[in-house]
Amino acid sequence: MQKACTYCNTLRRAIPANNFCSQTGDQISSVGNNAFYIQANDLQSGEHQSRLSIRAVFNGYHFHQVSKVDHVVHTQNYLVVNEGQSYYSAIQAERALEALIIAFRPGFIGQLFSDRKTKEGYLLDDPFRENVDSMGFYENTYPRNPGMRILLQEARQAIVEEVQDNLYLEELFTRMGEALLDQHGLLNHDLEKFEARKASTRQELFRRISTTKDYLDSHLSERLSLQDLSKIATLSPYHLLRTFKAFYGLAPHQYLTQQRLKYAHYLLEESTESITQIVTECGFESHSSFGRLFKRQFGHPPKAIRQQRNY
Repeated sequence: MQKACTYCNTLRRAIPANNFCSQTGDQISSVGNNAFYIQANDLQSGEHQSRLSIRAVFNGYHFHQVSKVDHVVHTQNYLVVNEGQSYYSAIQAERALEALIIAFRPGFIGQLFSDRKTKEGYLLDDPFRENVDSMGFYENTYPRNPGMRILLQEARQAIVEEVQDNLYLEELFTRMGEALLDQHGLLNHDLEKFEARKASTRQELFRRISTTKDYLDSHLSERLSLQDLSKIATLSPYHLLRTFKAFYGLAPHQYLTQQRLKYAHYLLEESTESITQIVTECGFESHSSFGRLFKRQFGHPPKAIRQQRNY
């Protein structure tokens, strides 16, 4: 394994040996499971190839582009990137952002999935079989449920405290993999919200609207039309509206407004930008409409956040 690039050298590792840096010619088949901790306020990854990985943050917003599709990771979600995908990530914040990457070795999740669905008798007869299932996940952000939140915190703590216990870490990676498979199973159940009869059609609908959702998350400052989103989703405007609301419970405009307000709240707490700058950065058309929506969402005006912070 060759020396890692500048970006990879900034990552704190749970296991010192198991890095994979595609920029230096590492082979993805040669590395094991690992977790990486990032603490930075200005950091760009450059283009890399990914292992199957979970990407999360503990504060702030972390931009990713995966195979030319934009995603933003924040404290309420996590991003799944499939093995072999090219990615670029960027951090720009006034306060250092804490981020975590859980990177799985090739075949690990497939083996876990295979073991979970195989009958006990077959596992006893052939415990070390090599025929594992190929696993690919919907490549987008997912809500961070309580179980995943606890596991991410545990992985962060293991790196920060320099826990050098490979047995414990491998058990942690297994629990992470199980949580990922559980989320995948719940998602497939949720796809029943779509009216389509064929599973493949429901899966394709989800892929298109989840790409649209992540696009909205990544372009909060832009003035977007339904026609713009229709092109991104490759769905007719009416089909997009109906499908998006059926799955997420909100129309695209409602969802976008909600995410803009959450980002504005974060900037009011963590940045030194003026409220006028935040209004523009979060895509609101006027100061008054922003103030009215903000108070409706959080129960107090934007100025109250600044006053509380400066108290």
